[in-house]
Amino acid sequence: MLRPATALLAPILAFCCACSHTPTAPDSLGSASSPAIAAVTARIQPGTVSVTPIAGSACPGVPPFTSSLTLSLQSQSPVPMRVDQVTFTFLDGSNVSSHPITFPNGQLVPAGSTVSLPFSPRFGCDIARPQFVVADVLLMDGRGAAQTVSVRAPTK
Repeated sequence: MLRPATALLAPILAFCCACSHTPTAPDSLGSASSPAIAAVTARIQPGTVSVTPIAGSACPGVPPFTSSLTLSLQSQSPVPMRVDQVTFTFLDGSNVSSHPITFPNGQLVPAGSTVSLPFSPRFGCDIARPQFVVADVLLMDGRGAAQTVSVRAPTK
């Protein structure tokens, strides 16, 4: 009786043992659709982003707000990358988020260099006092392979 079970399990075990997942980069750097893309890291400056309410709005209860920040991208890639888009979202600390705001960009990030991109996103009435800002950056190489990098910073 053990012989049929062994016959069924042997191919499954061989298949499972033959597969191994070796990450090409730490998860914190984002994901790449091609292993040819090297890592790009992101940082929001200042380290704590000031959020300013916009007075005189017609919002019920929660005023809209604005902020000013710089997104710094550092490439370790041997090929130039282009920023396709940057999406900002504010979080209130309880898993409630603002509507995302996406900026098309086109900024070139030369191989092995750092670029700084200034932004002043304005958010509507949909979130109470934000605790964090999240930036999701979509980068493309010359062949169209994509890499997404996410970074988060606290607000004050």
